[in-house]
Amino acid sequence: MYLYVLFFQNFTRRRHVKQLLSLRHQQCISASFRLSMAGFATTYYYLTFSSTRSTAAANKLEQAGFQNIAGMMKMILLPS
Repeated sequence: MYLYVLFFQNFTRRRHVKQLLSLRHQQCISASFRLSMAGFATTYYYLTFSSTRSTAAANKLEQAGFQNIAGMMKMILLPS
């Protein structure tokens, strides 16, 4: 009976760790996808506004885009 309890505890602990790793993996995938989308949007807006005469708007959008990317990097790198 004691061996069965030890086996069951070990099994549930391993399953819990696998579930946590799977969840963390899914969070990293979704965060990296959002990061790439933010990068594409920042590049698009930067190229669009840099071709016009509004450099102040381009600078503001560029700064906001890089802040968004920095926020996404924090989500990926820092544990939740």
